[in-house]
Amino acid sequence: MGEWSFTRASRAAAWAFWSDLRNHMRLEPGVERIELDGPFATGTTGRTVAPGFTHEWRLSDVVPERRFAITGFTPDGAGALSFAWEFADGSGGTRMTQRIQATGRRSSTT
Repeated sequence: MGEWSFTRASRAAAWAFWSDLRNHMRLEPGVERIELDGPFATGTTGRTVAPGFTHEWRLSDVVPERRFAITGFTPDGAGALSFAWEFADGSGGTRMTQRIQATGRRSSTT
């Protein structure tokens, strides 16, 4: 889990940056593009494309200027990885918390 504070950014400005998925692409080396199949709203699907790999996901929880989550699934559908961002007013700015959660069965290789 990570937590950041933006001492000079309003919650609206922090939300505008992080809910624009083009900014995620700029921050993630190796990502060729991020595609969104509709509005930035709960239920909208998308994909992250990197050389030789495409990961399908959906926006699983969007509350404007408060929080959003992106949930992707393993190719067999047995597991999920969710990335969530929360935005709150802090002392003189915005506090953003990011959480990552993995669910599903654990597999081992032999």
